[in-house]
Amino acid sequence: VVLALVLRRRRLLALDPALARACRARRTAMRRLGVGGADAVATAVSGYVADRARLPSPTITRQEVREVLASHGAEEPLREEVDRILRTCERARFTGAAVDDPAISRDAASVLERLDRLRWTRNAPSAAMEGVGG
Repeated sequence: VVLALVLRRRRLLALDPALARACRARRTAMRRLGVGGADAVATAVSGYVADRARLPSPTITRQEVREVLASHGAEEPLREEVDRILRTCERARFTGAAVDDPAISRDAASVLERLDRLRWTRNAPSAAMEGVGG
């Protein structure tokens, strides 16, 4: 029975790359966070959201991240925290400003843990996601 379940899961993941990305999203994001730096943190958080929402593109904008999170039921304080992290990373990338790597990485890891608790359904309301990731 266990072997049949394992084989079924492998088959499903092989047939649906978006599902496979969604299943690996947290592990991938945590690995990216380990690299450190503003680019890695931004890629970890936005990539996680794109992967879990099964969007085709991991390079979504801050606004698109907010819209996707809203459509998946994230509360406003969580959306604000994600936006603050991404805004800090953007500022560091485009102005050369220093980012407190350990602090921003810690904040991102905490946010990823909270995002992991969201209900990431395939059939989330699509109005907020129109045009996202494409």
